[in-house]
Amino acid sequence: MLFVQDHAHVFSARTVAWVERRVAATRVETGEELVVVTVPRFPGAQASGAVADEAARLFDQEGVAGTLLYVDRDDRRDAVIAQPAAWFDAQHVASIRQAMEARFRRGAYDAGLRAAADDVLAVYRAR
Repeated sequence: MLFVQDHAHVFSARTVAWVERRVAATRVETGEELVVVTVPRFPGAQASGAVADEAARLFDQEGVAGTLLYVDRDDRRDAVIAQPAAWFDAQHVASIRQAMEARFRRGAYDAGLRAAADDVLAVYRAR
Protein backbone atom coordinates (compact mmCIF):
# COMPACT_ATOMS: atom_id res chain seq x y z
CA MET A 1 0.00 0.00 0.00
CA LEU A 2 1.19 3.49 -0.78
CA PHE A 3 0.82 5.65 2.28
CA VAL A 4 0.88 8.87 0.24
CA GLN A 5 -1.48 8.95 -2.73
CA ASP A 6 -0.83 12.44 -4.09
CA HIS A 7 -3.28 12.61 -6.99
CA ALA A 8 -3.23 16.44 -6.83
CA HIS A 9 0.59 16.55 -7.14
CA VAL A 10 1.11 18.98 -4.29
CA PHE A 11 3.99 17.29 -2.44
CA SER A 12 7.61 16.99 -3.48
CA ALA A 13 9.06 13.54 -4.14
CA ARG A 14 11.39 14.10 -1.20
CA THR A 15 8.52 14.72 1.21
CA VAL A 16 6.55 11.76 -0.11
CA ALA A 17 9.58 9.50 0.41
CA TRP A 18 10.12 10.93 3.91
CA VAL A 19 6.51 10.28 4.92
CA GLU A 20 6.53 6.80 3.36
CA ARG A 21 9.64 5.85 5.39
CA ARG A 22 8.26 7.27 8.64
CA VAL A 23 4.88 5.61 8.26
CA ALA A 24 6.43 2.26 7.31
CA ALA A 25 8.66 2.35 10.40
CA THR A 26 5.75 3.31 12.65
CA ARG A 27 3.59 0.57 11.15
CA VAL A 28 6.26 -2.04 11.93
CA GLU A 29 6.63 -0.67 15.47
CA THR A 30 2.95 -0.15 16.34
CA GLY A 31 0.73 -1.67 13.66
CA GLU A 32 -0.79 1.79 13.04
CA GLU A 33 -0.49 3.75 9.82
CA LEU A 34 -1.14 7.11 8.23
CA VAL A 35 -2.59 7.30 4.73
CA VAL A 36 -2.63 10.61 2.85
CA VAL A 37 -4.88 11.09 -0.17
CA THR A 38 -4.96 14.29 -2.20
CA VAL A 39 -7.30 15.01 -5.08
CA PRO A 40 -7.27 18.02 -7.41
CA ARG A 41 -11.00 18.54 -6.87
CA PHE A 42 -13.71 16.36 -5.40
CA PRO A 43 -16.97 16.73 -7.33
CA GLY A 44 -19.63 18.06 -4.98
CA ALA A 45 -17.13 19.21 -2.37
CA GLN A 46 -19.14 22.37 -1.76
CA ALA A 47 -22.02 20.32 -0.33
CA SER A 48 -22.01 20.24 3.44
CA GLY A 49 -20.12 17.21 4.69
CA ALA A 50 -19.22 15.89 1.23
CA VAL A 51 -15.46 15.84 1.78
CA ALA A 52 -15.81 14.21 5.20
CA ASP A 53 -18.17 11.61 3.71
CA GLU A 54 -15.71 10.84 0.90
CA ALA A 55 -12.87 10.55 3.43
CA ALA A 56 -14.94 8.11 5.51
CA ARG A 57 -15.72 6.07 2.41
CA LEU A 58 -12.03 5.89 1.47
CA PHE A 59 -11.05 5.07 5.05
CA ASP A 60 -13.31 2.01 4.94
CA GLN A 61 -12.50 1.07 1.33
CA GLU A 62 -8.74 1.22 1.85
CA GLY A 63 -8.93 -0.56 5.22
CA VAL A 64 -6.80 2.12 6.86
CA ALA A 65 -5.32 0.88 10.14
CA GLY A 66 -4.90 4.27 11.74
CA THR A 67 -5.39 7.73 10.30
CA LEU A 68 -6.48 9.11 6.93
CA LEU A 69 -5.68 12.67 5.83
CA TYR A 70 -7.83 13.61 2.84
CA VAL A 71 -7.11 16.86 1.00
CA ASP A 72 -9.18 18.46 -1.77
CA ARG A 73 -6.65 20.92 -3.22
CA ASP A 74 -8.81 23.18 -5.38
CA ASP A 75 -11.75 23.50 -2.99
CA ARG A 76 -9.36 23.93 -0.06
CA ARG A 77 -11.14 21.38 2.06
CA ASP A 78 -9.75 18.51 4.07
CA ALA A 79 -10.79 15.83 6.48
CA VAL A 80 -8.91 13.86 9.11
CA ILE A 81 -10.16 10.50 10.31
CA ALA A 82 -8.00 9.38 13.20
CA GLN A 83 -8.33 6.01 14.89
CA PRO A 84 -8.51 4.79 17.53
CA ALA A 85 -10.78 7.64 18.47
CA ALA A 86 -9.83 7.32 22.13
CA TRP A 87 -6.31 8.50 21.22
CA PHE A 88 -7.46 11.47 19.13
CA ASP A 89 -10.13 13.63 20.71
CA ALA A 90 -11.90 16.29 18.64
CA GLN A 91 -9.59 19.02 19.93
CA HIS A 92 -6.48 17.09 18.89
CA VAL A 93 -7.86 16.39 15.40
CA ALA A 94 -8.76 20.09 15.09
CA SER A 95 -5.21 21.09 16.07
CA ILE A 96 -3.73 18.72 13.45
CA ARG A 97 -5.99 20.22 10.79
CA GLN A 98 -5.29 23.82 11.84
CA ALA A 99 -1.52 23.36 11.75
CA MET A 100 -1.71 21.62 8.37
CA GLU A 101 -4.16 24.13 6.87
CA ALA A 102 -2.12 27.14 8.01
CA ARG A 103 0.87 25.83 6.07
CA PHE A 104 -1.25 24.87 3.06
CA ARG A 105 -2.70 28.40 2.87
CA ARG A 106 0.85 29.72 2.51
CA GLY A 107 1.52 27.19 -0.25
CA ALA A 108 3.81 25.20 2.03
CA TYR A 109 2.23 21.81 1.29
CA ASP A 110 5.33 19.81 2.20
CA ALA A 111 5.62 21.53 5.58
CA GLY A 112 1.92 20.97 6.24
CA LEU A 113 2.16 17.27 5.50
CA ARG A 114 5.31 16.84 7.55
CA ALA A 115 3.76 18.59 10.55
CA ALA A 116 0.57 16.51 10.36
CA ALA A 117 2.52 13.29 9.89
CA ASP A 118 4.81 14.04 12.82
CA ASP A 119 1.84 14.76 15.08
CA VAL A 120 -0.14 11.65 14.14
CA LEU A 121 2.82 9.28 14.22
CA ALA A 122 4.00 10.64 17.57
CA VAL A 123 0.66 9.64 19.08
CA TYR A 124 1.04 6.08 17.79
CA ARG A 125 4.65 5.75 18.98
CA ALA A 126 3.73 7.06 22.44
CA ARG A 127 1.16 4.26 23.01
